[in-house]
Amino acid sequence: MEYLLFAGENASTGTLNKYTGETSFGGVTHKFTSADARDKWIDTHGHKYATGILECGTRQTLRKYSRGISVRAHNEDIDCRDYSDLDD
Repeated sequence: MEYLLFAGENASTGTLNKYTGETSFGGVTHKFTSADARDKWIDTHGHKYATGILECGTRQTLRKYSRGISVRAHNEDIDCRDYSDLDD
């Protein structure tokens, strides 16, 4: 199971998606090996996003932050990411 977290700004970025007509939010989807590791990351880094977005969820729920790209690109972005808790 993967544990995802979107950390970003409350502002859009990039070009309009030709199908959705929307842009993505500026930020990064982080991937963790456990809910505990995700929560530890939030405790350590969450203060940086006090005025932004910090949301845990599934690929489907976090899709709303990457509407400027296709669903396939959204999933590939997550698949290509290293686990953030293994960076510490």
